[in-house]
Formats: sequence, C-alpha cells, structure tokens
Amino acid sequence: MPGVWFAPVGWRKVRLANPMSKNPALLFHPNPPDDEGDLRRLFYNREIELENGLEILLSGAIPTLPLAVHGPTRSGKSHFARYLVMEAIAKGARFEALIVQASDKSTARRVLAKMYTSLLKSLPSFPEAFKTEDALESWHRELKEFHDLLPLVEDPARQIEAEYSESEARQRSIKLGISLSPSVTFKSPAPTTSPVAEPKVEGKLEASRSSDQARSQTQKLKWAIALPTDDHVVTVITQLLEFRRRVDDTRRVLFLVDDLDLLDPRLENGGECSVLLDRLGTLASTKRCTVVVTVRTQSYNGREKDLQPLAEIGTWESAAALLAVYQKRIDYFNDGEVVYDLEALKWLANRVEGRVGMFLQHCQEIRQKVSRTELPITLARVRKRLNEQLLEWRRAPELVFIIERVDTEVRAGRQQVAFEEELPPNPLLLRLLAPIVGKKATYSIEPLYVDAIRSQQAP
Repeated sequence: MPGVWFAPVGWRKVRLANPMSKNPALLFHPNPPDDEGDLRRLFYNREIELENGLEILLSGAIPTLPLAVHGPTRSGKSHFARYLVMEAIAKGARFEALIVQASDKSTARRVLAKMYTSLLKSLPSFPEAFKTEDALESWHRELKEFHDLLPLVEDPARQIEAEYSESEARQRSIKLGISLSPSVTFKSPAPTTSPVAEPKVEGKLEASRSSDQARSQTQKLKWAIALPTDDHVVTVITQLLEFRRRVDDTRRVLFLVDDLDLLDPRLENGGECSVLLDRLGTLASTKRCTVVVTVRTQSYNGREKDLQPLAEIGTWESAAALLAVYQKRIDYFNDGEVVYDLEALKWLANRVEGRVGMFLQHCQEIRQKVSRTELPITLARVRKRLNEQLLEWRRAPELVFIIERVDTEVRAGRQQVAFEEELPPNPLLLRLLAPIVGKKATYSIEPLYVDAIRSQQAP
C-alpha cells in the first residue's frame, strides 16, 4: 500500500508523512522519534558505531550480559540505540524489540513491572496450525494466570488469594513455579548467582483432612500469593518468556532499557540503578532474552564486569555535523523553511560541546519563545532570549542560591561550579549546568549561558 510501512514490534505502525511538510512538535524535539521512518531519516554520522554494533547483534553468539550503548549526556545515545536495533531486525536479526524507559521510574521494581507488562501485551496470538480446542483452552488458562500476577508484579505489598486442590496446586507448580509444601513458594526455574529468598505464602485449609488419598487430592486450599522481591519478578518474567517461546521459538525478545542510570534523578547512579542492573544481568544470563541499555559514561565506567560494550557514542568534534542535523530537520519537519540564520546557528553549534541533544534542546527552547514574525532568528535574538531565561531563573526563589554560585564562578573566570552535595532535580540541570564525570557535586556551566552572564555583568 503506498505511503505505508510496517515496523518491527516495539515501534508504532504509522503512515509516512510527506518529507517536505511541517511538524513543529518534532522539529527540534531532542528525544528520539517513535516511528521507524523518522529514525531512518534523522540518523546521521554514526556509521562506524553502527557497523560494530550490528556485528554483535547479528552474530550467533550474543553475550549473556546486558549490552551497553554509552556516552556523554545528550550525545544521541537513545536515538542511536533504537536505530541500531531496528537495523539489526531489518538485516535479519530475529528479535522482538520492547522499549522501556527507565528514567524517572524511581525504583528497579517499576522498571521490571514495565518490562513484564510490555512482554505480556506483546505476546503473539496462538498459532492456527496448533489450534485445537484443548490446546487453545490451555493457552488461555495459562495466559489468564500471567495476567492475574500483574498486580503482584506492580506492587510488592499486594496479595491475591487463589483456591486450589493439592493436585491443581501441583499442576501450577510446574507452570508458574509454585511448589506445594507446608507453605507455597515461588521458585526460579533457573539458578542465579545469589540466593533468592522465597516468599512464604499462607495456605488455609477450608475442610478437615481425611486420610483418604483421593479426598486429599480434591480438597480445596486457599492460598495467599505474593511477589515481595524483585527477584521474584525476574522469575515470572523468565517464565513468561518461556511461555512465549511455545508459540514463537524463532524470535528472541530484546529489551531496550533506555537511560538506565537516570532511574532515580534524585540519586543518579545510586542504589536502585545497581539493583536494576543486577536483575537485568540475571535475565540476560538465562539466554531467553537479550538486554540492551543506554547509560552515560560516568555510570558505565567501573561497571565493565556487569555490562558488555555494544557502542560508544562520542560527541562531535565539528559543528558542521550539528548543522547537518539541523538541515535534516528543517527539510523533513518545516518544509525547508529556515528558522535560524547561519550566524546564529554557528554560534549555537560551537557552544554545546558537540552534543546533538543539547543543540536541539536549545534550538527548541529558543524557538518556542520567538514570534513567527521574527524568523529567521538572528544571533542578537538568541542572546536576548538567553538573557531573558537567566532573569526568569533569578526570579525563582528555589534557584537563587544556585544562580548566585554560578554568577560568582563566571565572574571569577571559571566555567565550573562545585556544591557541598549533588543538586536535586531542578530546571537548571542539563540546561545551565551539566554534571562533570569523576567530580562529585561538580558541574560545568553551559558555554551559551557563560556568554550571557558575562554580558549581563559588563558595565
């Protein structure tokens, strides 16, 4: 059908837009696009990294560790990772890609729950070739059991009650990893490197027992079932992967976990990040799935034993690459009409340290504050907008202390500022300030704003 493409699972199937049309929402949006067409059209200048990454994903011996796409903040890791996986599938890799955003999920459990939910939603239909009445009934019964577990996956404090006879419980011990004993326990079907505490699940006898073996097989017991730890969620994800293989054993699920180290912005690279990485490592080691993560350089360093490098995304040395990205977006999303004049573009491109995400973010934020009658945006207008932004931040009581410290350092001729502890999430991070790798609670001051601050201080 003309104008239609079919995407691998994990991307939306959409009608391709006219390459020369206007889409202000996507024009300078710094996050990676959702659909395959935009991913392809906007990909630029990562051919060597792509070639090396494809060699790994297309090989018959994918490492059983999470694979890392790593690089500096706002360097384009997420866009590259999505494009790499998409290209691997296009070239024959038998993957079903499921993308999970880790940033701002706060806990490892929430990310694991998102992975379970995505996997559950992506299960293929029962194949017609194997569809008998008994087989289909069994499939739907087991599928319901996995859906019933979803509230427990999402909430470690949640319990559900189920009523089984001993014989029924034994059947479920095979299907869902439950064993019948004085208590019911979930057991992992695959050994892990560290012992897993098994959740105790209360069993309540509703009728008096008989010594008769037949009756003991049919008496109903009520079981309170819970999944209190992250390890148990990993177990049921593994079981669900195995369940999926019964209807599609030719494709391996690939989980792309984006922004792993931004799991909890209040504690970058903190404990929850390590917890999640350990659980992802357990999943990858089962060989039932492939795990790819994106992570910043400062969080990747020191974790080489837990992560296998898939690609290192660096910053661009030449501003010309950023101008090329700008032109692609103007062509595809603005009908070829310029938004910035060349002087303003070069000035912006030379002050973002080669980070394409930061370049696009500044282009977007400045454009949103400028009237259409002022297009194309000049360097004078860019400088004016940056000064306006600084004044807005100075009026915010919660930012006054930070801005004053930044002013002091710039006035002294420095472009770094150190604080007693890491700054909490605030509007200045990744705009005015960027964390410095290897320096605790120390931030670089964005060159664009250094110029603006100095101009405000000038007599």
